Amino acid sequence: MKLFLFTLLVATTLSAMTEKKCDKQYAKLETCLKKGYGTKWLENCERNEEIAMEDPAVIKKCKKHERKLKKRCDYTQCAEEEEVEDDWTDITREVQIDYDLEAHPLQIKTDSAAGSGERLLVQFYPAAGREFRITILVTFSDPLQYVVNFCTSYTPFPVTLPVEQDKVWTFTKTATDLKIECNGVEVLNLLFSNAHTSCATTWSKDVEKIMFHSMDKASDGYRQQPGSKVTVKARNSDLFSF
Repeated sequence: MKLFLFTLLVATTLSAMTEKKCDKQYAKLETCLKKGYGTKWLENCERNEEIAMEDPAVIKKCKKHERKLKKRCDYTQCAEEEEVEDDWTDITREVQIDYDLEAHPLQIKTDSAAGSGERLLVQFYPAAGREFRITILVTFSDPLQYVVNFCTSYTPFPVTLPVEQDKVWTFTKTATDLKIECNGVEVLNLLFSNAHTSCATTWSKDVEKIMFHSMDKASDGYRQQPGSKVTVKARNSDLFSF
């Protein structure tokens, strides 16, 4: 019995110490994160903090979040940008998202089957304003086809796509061309000057926002290409038809 009580006391003490350490860590994080950096992670930690007070087992999850937070926030001086983690962001349709496409290639994941008829449909907003947009469409017909509006109509990809149903699409844009990769394989290199006259005029503009259309049923998540930084903000927008 004495051994049991001693073990219980030690376990309780260690649990309390861990909780105290977590609480101290959260206090440091709040100073940095509440300035606007890492809000997502702060919310996750706050939820775990509430649970940990009742269930010490959850502290393990708390510590996991702490490790992620440490990578994203400097306690001595807050970073000016939040380092976006490699994890995917869920798709929210009909919401404009601040995104510098020229600086950060966009990755979108899908698991739609060829012939399903589903669409990946993402719209890009240049600095000209929200009333003007350009669009990339990938339709999961059989074979798959793409549309780059102002540049092409429905066109099969010029190369054979990877056979895996789970696909990661990477869109890289400059002032002169658009490249699309699928699972690391380049499947399109569109030089704007080789397409319709309006193609170069419209697609040469820098993109400042993106939006997933309501007709997009294929996109399962998006992220910037790993290894770079970007500050992502979203706001509601009016519905547009394609």
